[in-house]
Amino acid sequence: MQYIVIFSGLVTIFVGLTTIYQFIKNIQHPVTQRPGLILGVITVILMVFTVLLANSPLSRGECAPTPTLGSNPLRVTTTAKQQIPSPTPTLISIPSTPTPAPTATSPAPNTVLYNEDGADNWKDWSLSADWRKVSNGILISNGGGPTPSAIAPISTSGLTNFEVEASIRVPPNQGSSWWEFGVTVCGSTQADNKWAGYKGYVWQDYSPRNVTIGRDGNNGAGIDTAGYDPGTDWHTYRLETRGNDLKFLIDGAAVVHATDDQFLTCGGQIGFYDGGGVGIEVQVRSFKVTAL
Repeated sequence: MQYIVIFSGLVTIFVGLTTIYQFIKNIQHPVTQRPGLILGVITVILMVFTVLLANSPLSRGECAPTPTLGSNPLRVTTTAKQQIPSPTPTLISIPSTPTPAPTATSPAPNTVLYNEDGADNWKDWSLSADWRKVSNGILISNGGGPTPSAIAPISTSGLTNFEVEASIRVPPNQGSSWWEFGVTVCGSTQADNKWAGYKGYVWQDYSPRNVTIGRDGNNGAGIDTAGYDPGTDWHTYRLETRGNDLKFLIDGAAVVHATDDQFLTCGGQIGFYDGGGVGIEVQVRSFKVTAL
């Protein structure tokens, strides 16, 4: 736009100079000089306007300043565009869910935890000297051993509901009137080297034969007793423990039942024993542990 204004100014100057020249040339004719004089004045005015326009900010391509509001309404200032900073994102820490530690679970009811039928010749059992093994897998004791005199190679430590059972018999022609045998649970060896735990046992002490649930150890005592004669046949003797609830079954029938807190924290030793008699023989052919 600036070049156009300059060009227009040059044209106007040329026209103005031409008009002035004609005015001087025809000065002898006052009547005819009046239109030229008027045209010359107009030309001079256009020349001044052209010069002012050429030096104006518009001809240089400049923009008018943007007025800003302030205390003085007549003051005009030019403000630069402000850069609004973007907010810095804040990371939110989401706590991770801790992995729970695995917890011990009890075996499902009726799970067989151990089963010994003599096929491996009672491998890894801890047996007292009065027990001997025979070729058909049967253990035989001649009596007089400690309680228990046979400890299984499995621990029930941490279990509260389980049962142990053994198939046992007393052969014929037993001349003694003093003997006992049975199965044991919740056993442990005490500081005085004595065994302590529960036992379900059959016994005779120069009296009618009986079956009993009892404690062994420093506070040993019978808890529940009933009359029972095992005869000379094989029988399955099973001792159940459910917390402090004890039940002794023979061939599947409950014979004696007791509740006791002496060994509520159940030791892990289980097994069977032949605890007395002179020359009495006790035979064992199987042993099993089952969760309840």
